[in-house]
Amino acid sequence: MNKSDIRKAGRILNHYDLCLNCLGRQFPPNNISNRNLGKKIKTELGIQLRCPKCSICNNILNKTSSLANRSVSLLSSYEFDTFQIGSMIDNSLIENEDSLRAEFKLRGGETIKTELIRELSKLIIKKTNKERKTKNYDLYLLIDFIHDDIAITPSPVIVEGRYTKSERGIRQKRIKCDKCSDLGCKSCNYTGYKKTKTIESKISTYFKKKFLCTDISINWIGTEDINSIVEGSGRMFVADIIKPQLRTPILRKKKLGKGIQINSLQILAHKPSTLPKFRLKIKANVITDKLISKKDAKILEDAFSNREIKIYSTRKQKYVIKQIYDLKILSSRRKKLEFESFLDSGINIRKLVNGFDNHISPNISGILGVKCTIDDSEPFDILESFSGDSIDGKIL
Repeated sequence: MNKSDIRKAGRILNHYDLCLNCLGRQFPPNNISNRNLGKKIKTELGIQLRCPKCSICNNILNKTSSLANRSVSLLSSYEFDTFQIGSMIDNSLIENEDSLRAEFKLRGGETIKTELIRELSKLIIKKTNKERKTKNYDLYLLIDFIHDDIAITPSPVIVEGRYTKSERGIRQKRIKCDKCSDLGCKSCNYTGYKKTKTIESKISTYFKKKFLCTDISINWIGTEDINSIVEGSGRMFVADIIKPQLRTPILRKKKLGKGIQINSLQILAHKPSTLPKFRLKIKANVITDKLISKKDAKILEDAFSNREIKIYSTRKQKYVIKQIYDLKILSSRRKKLEFESFLDSGINIRKLVNGFDNHISPNISGILGVKCTIDDSEPFDILESFSGDSIDGKIL
């Protein structure tokens, strides 16, 4: 530090009482900490090191050690390897520093918030042996110097998995409470959802116990009827584990009751930007207005052999193209038709059968020239789900 800076520091200290950190921070550090630089300046000037009340920070920098200790204590409840840290301070402290720098034409020093975060980070890293990261961190630590408070927000954990369903009569998604419209009330125990057992509620309960989290948000890869069976490797889902205390619990195949089982669970490094495409092998039961002959059955099989279909998307307000690769009639008697099909996911099986408002073209009712509807008691079952461009579902 040159003599010119020492003289300028002397003029500053004639007007303002600064703590060692705030004094050192006003000058380029030259490979020395702000505190040690401030100590060096005051020693050279023969000024008392102790500062009763700093004109910039009001001595909040003295709180870093105690706040770091409190943070470490709170962090002990969380599993994490990386963290990011932020701070909230009174704007008047920033204004104090800006005003002093403008008055004495000071440049090159870091800000008070930068120093606070760095010093807190150093202490926390030393005590926890964890790494501070600016992106893709496990949790965010907010130190509020204004209210003397600490808030910890864990980043979500993303889990991919599959579920099978061997019993009919349980729906996939939770049902919103009809008394509070998803806002939360006494009737729904302030969850916003009815207490009805669903696949979603079963999976959520399991993950809450495993991750000690506050909530679960599930992205479904397709859906099925409440009375459908899901067999094979199961239907895929991606779950956001919200505010987890644990991040890497052991996840195994698990029976959740009501015929529901989850499997193939794995924690992903990142949330997928797009959900994967799937192909399905299904079996469906159809009720028809008249008996279907063998000739009709052959016409139907030929019509949906490697056939593109147009589906009207009410959400996108346009038609999308899907493909049916195979369709095979298993039985046809007493105005009941049973078939298997290998097809793209995202095809509404009910509309494929009944041709509702011609939302799917061609459709089974249209091909046969007969009114056809899904059998509600045993509508359609998912026999297998294949990812990507798999053709393993071809019906032989």
